[in-house]
Amino acid sequence: MPESFVIDQDGILVKRQIGAYEWDRPAATVIFRHLLGADSLTP
Repeated sequence: MPESFVIDQDGILVKRQIGAYEWDRPAATVIFRHLLGADSLTP
């Protein structure tokens, strides 16, 4: 079973996903944009 973790720059676990997950879906990109400091939804 696949398991994925998103950890921020401080080493804090932000997201844990067990099983398959579409990382390019809008909800996931919001998480990554926030972590990168690009809170805007536009690319």
